[in-house]
Amino acid sequence: MLDIGERLRTLRKVKKISANKLAKMLNVDPSTISKIENSSSMPSIELLSRACNALGVTLSDFFSEDQSLMSPKTQKLIEKISELSDESIEHLEKQAELLKIKESLDKATDETSVTVLKEGSSDS
Repeated sequence: MLDIGERLRTLRKVKKISANKLAKMLNVDPSTISKIENSSSMPSIELLSRACNALGVTLSDFFSEDQSLMSPKTQKLIEKISELSDESIEHLEKQAELLKIKESLDKATDETSVTVLKEGSSDS
């Protein structure tokens, strides 16, 4: 069975649209997108239709099991992962989590550096 929230998150990320930006495009509170993506709320057909339109897909495409909506890089990665053993997949999941943490830390460091630089230049 298709997880609507997971599908929405995947399509949004493939299209490189933040949850906040999608919320603005749909004129809804960002928490609405979060609740849908976390499967704690179901969107109305009307809202889902507007979301699909904003993401450039049809409702039919949204509910399709076809992976062609994924980026070519993601498709290639999925093909490679499907050839791995269960043990290797578990290891890969752990590595992916570590990479996600590293990216978050790098982003936070970059934002802090920009803030420090701005504050330093305004002191002049």
